[in-house]
Amino acid sequence: MIRRPPRSTPKPSSAASDVYKRQHMFNNKISTETFGYVVEYIFKTQALKVMLCEDLRWQRCDIKSTSLLGNIMSMNNAKDKGCDEVIMHRDNILTEGGASNMFFADDKTIFTPEISTNILPGITRDLLINEIKKAGMKVEEGNYSIDDLVHAKSIWLTSSTKGLAQVTEIFNYDVSLERDHHLFMKCKKIFSEKFFK
Repeated sequence: MIRRPPRSTPKPSSAASDVYKRQHMFNNKISTETFGYVVEYIFKTQALKVMLCEDLRWQRCDIKSTSLLGNIMSMNNAKDKGCDEVIMHRDNILTEGGASNMFFADDKTIFTPEISTNILPGITRDLLINEIKKAGMKVEEGNYSIDDLVHAKSIWLTSSTKGLAQVTEIFNYDVSLERDHHLFMKCKKIFSEKFFK
């Protein structure tokens, strides 16, 4: 029997071993990378059918990451039921849409869930709140329940790809929503005037 010497594996340098080592603690010397792109986009008028569902996501939804499995599962479940979007809640407290932020209104006031670790702060949401406050409209940020939502006169979702899209039906709740409600229409006008000059 011929014995061969064991193969020697080249030992990586200490710098290389830091790069290739599988670990959860990041290297303090890494730098951030920023990128962006611009595409032409036309916002279409939308009337959305949504489904209310339990928020399945992790506990830090305010961090924009590639971990969207909870959103994907909820959105596809809603799609199977003929819906366009979801509105999520956690322990009966409203959070946000599957790919959007949410607003609702009575006759005098606009409401939206306040920013927390359960909500990704949307750019369109932030811009719209600032502009409707400047216009003298009453907007409140807070913790709202499913009951608050189902008694609303108008509901709409905002995002960089939806613009403002009104909800006309909630699949799993009996609601009476006013289409083209005066507060929604004012917000839509502000959005169009301020963001598409």
